[in-house]
Amino acid sequence: MKFFLLSGSLLFATAAKTTMLQEAGEKLRVKKGLRVDFEQRVLTIRKKIRLTTGEGFFHPDGRFRWIITHRDRVVRTYVYDSKTITEYLPAEKTANVWSVASARTDAISRIVALIKAPHRLPHDYVVQERADGKHRLQLALVPRNNSDISNIAVVIDLKANFISSVKINYRHKRYNEFTFRNPRRQNIAAARFKFSPPAGTKVNHLK
Repeated sequence: MKFFLLSGSLLFATAAKTTMLQEAGEKLRVKKGLRVDFEQRVLTIRKKIRLTTGEGFFHPDGRFRWIITHRDRVVRTYVYDSKTITEYLPAEKTANVWSVASARTDAISRIVALIKAPHRLPHDYVVQERADGKHRLQLALVPRNNSDISNIAVVIDLKANFISSVKINYRHKRYNEFTFRNPRRQNIAAARFKFSPPAGTKVNHLK
């Protein structure tokens, strides 16, 4: 899993001129809480597509709750409280906790950071942009260094001021694609960004 807590300057192939993304920056930034529905498609090593859906809650300071469902059942929840990321697996009654510095959390951090502030992109990627009609902007993020990621394709809806999809293309033809819908900018209760393990949950503190 490779995705979610970025900062860094904008890097574009055409850095000499003002980009569409820079112009849209302030509108894209999450200033209030953000609630969004998503669909995730994963092409596995065995060439099978795994489909899940869910809901994300994002705080302007970076905290989030990411709920993954399958056939209307919650199968996995991620909660970032600014210090740790917790992965809760209800079927196994298990919670895995990582520090934010853990490589295990990188994938989650990348997606969340793109949703929260898509005008601020990772410094370790070369970013190319292309207009797709009047209200769509396509970005291609290509790693500067050796990576198992081939590129990250991002589509931004400039009319709704929101990222509509993120597709992580891996080498060896695998991919992990998120489609986001129904963004609601609203205040979100602080309890959403805390994890309290239900009775009987085994909590593993991992590196």
